Amino acid sequence: MRKPVMTLLLVAGGLVAVTTLTAPLWAARPPDGANGIVFQAEVRGAYQLFRIDPDGRGLRQITHLRVAASSIPGVEQPAWSPDARTIVFDSDLGRTSRRAVNLFTIRPDGGGLRRLPLATGGIAGAPAFSPDGKLISYDWDADAEYGHQQGIDIAGADGRRVQRLTALDSAVAVDGRSAWSPNGKWIAFTEIRGGGKGAIVKVQRDGSGRVVLTPRRLDANNAAWSPDGRMIAFNSDNAAVAGVSANIYVMNEDGTGLHRLTHFAGGSRNAYMCDWSPDGKHVVIHVRGADPDGPGVNQLYVMSADGTHVRRLTRMPRGSNPSYASWSPAG
Repeated sequence: MRKPVMTLLLVAGGLVAVTTLTAPLWAARPPDGANGIVFQAEVRGAYQLFRIDPDGRGLRQITHLRVAASSIPGVEQPAWSPDARTIVFDSDLGRTSRRAVNLFTIRPDGGGLRRLPLATGGIAGAPAFSPDGKLISYDWDADAEYGHQQGIDIAGADGRRVQRLTALDSAVAVDGRSAWSPNGKWIAFTEIRGGGKGAIVKVQRDGSGRVVLTPRRLDANNAAWSPDGRMIAFNSDNAAVAGVSANIYVMNEDGTGLHRLTHFAGGSRNAYMCDWSPDGKHVVIHVRGADPDGPGVNQLYVMSADGTHVRRLTRMPRGSNPSYASWSPAG
């Protein structure tokens, strides 16, 4: 088994701590039920979390949380911890009249639900663990109701010691959907300015060294690093436009070598990037029609990292909208 060496610099209180990971955090003893792909899907008007084996077997519902009676969101945007013992997600569980969305953690078996004590505002969503599992980056929005500025914060995995990662430069600035590089040095995310199209941008852990990786014309979103840190996959055309299809692309981590993996056209089908397999040989994606609640396709698929050998992963009922899949580091 490959044993990568990762070095992470943590800057807090003027001190620099260096953490070296000599093997995956789950390698010594993966917990039961800690493998597979976790994702969100709609159940009776709200999202819940599900888990499925990479071969499409073993589908089961992880969460059965009571959420508000109104439809969507519910339980969303899950991400595995590096030791495969915890899943972090966002939810409006117990939401206030301002529709607050918070971060929660849960075990893969559905037990141990815990809310992270963040003091962010209206929204804390789209969480992602750092490679050593000590930090979580996430989207924040001061007002969930009206969609003001949205940026990215970083907190300890216990929800404390919140720090701002991105500095927003206008009232209509949006940064979100963060993803950590495997060595912990970089964080890639989607940047939107002035209501325009999105670009994949990366910054260093302290928010410095900003690099724009994709042209704005691609309207990119959902960046995902390959396990070896050499490549970043994402989808284009994230904002729905009639007659235009979203597709999966991959590029080198510096933005060079841009290559298209899927070739949908005309808007009838769209592909959205989710995650890489831990060996880097496959990716899980969400394919859906122009109308996600219509009769067309709306399922998760797995394909080889070069875009070949596409196979359907889920066979959920119509309207389930399985999406935002995260592949366990334990396989």
